[in-house]
Amino acid sequence: VPEGWLVLRIDGPEYSLALIDKQTEYLGLTQYLTSFRGQDPNKVRLLAFDFQEGHKQNLFPTTIIVQTGFHSSAKEVAEDVTAEKLTRSNSSLISKNTRPLASGGVAYIRELTYKGGTISTGDIVQIYQSSIIFESNGKVISIHIEALDELRPMAAAQFEVILASLNLFTP
Repeated sequence: VPEGWLVLRIDGPEYSLALIDKQTEYLGLTQYLTSFRGQDPNKVRLLAFDFQEGHKQNLFPTTIIVQTGFHSSAKEVAEDVTAEKLTRSNSSLISKNTRPLASGGVAYIRELTYKGGTISTGDIVQIYQSSIIFESNGKVISIHIEALDELRPMAAAQFEVILASLNLFTP
């Protein structure tokens, strides 16, 4: 994870500490973090927030969510995630691709935008989301990055850095 990101496991002590941290409250993230309370830590594995200068606007942090525990194939999860987001108003699919994995499998990559609300203020904003869904060790894993659409170039670049660090793809 690039420098300047806060990484939390929802069942880890760092999550509980972040909920009571004055900096979290100052940044307007307490309600956002609280929205993950009660999630199954076997499914929502990891949250990461980008706190670098200029990477958070309108109390909407650039966020990465890592999930697992799906009961469908990676392809089916990718289609379901895309369909769910595209039912929202003012949503659009930017790209829909596959990439070969070093393990011999396929990763499904989706980029889209949709209208969503900020949890702390309720403002309606255009959100950019890039997702990768793949199978590893018999489990389907999804990694999503979400940012305000105007931060799309930065978020897409950060996501590529993170994906490259995972050594998932065939060189």
